[in-house]
Amino acid sequence: MIRIRKLNETFFELYARLGENGEDLTKRQRDVMSKYLLEQYEIEYKKIALAKEIDDKKEIYNVKLLKSFYLPFKFLFFRNKISKLMALEVKKQAEDYFNTYSNKINETKNKERKK
Repeated sequence: MIRIRKLNETFFELYARLGENGEDLTKRQRDVMSKYLLEQYEIEYKKIALAKEIDDKKEIYNVKLLKSFYLPFKFLFFRNKISKLMALEVKKQAEDYFNTYSNKINETKNKERKK
């Protein structure tokens, strides 16, 4: 968007100068200059749009590639190493959570017994 804004500002300035100095030019000169300014604007805009499209497609490809590494396939779940590692991590977190929870309950019961 910044590149398009700069492009627009540049061409607005060029068109403004053409308008300001148009009195010194013939109608044919103004028309020819205006036509070529428009053609050049279209060329520059296409270059920016194509470069943006390339960047967007690269980013989409990279995100899809990352997704394929981080999200396990559902097909053959039992043979997928990533899904196994994720399952082990979730299992460890669940065990830690329940161990912490049961320790708190046991501590509370022990405190009540001591009273």
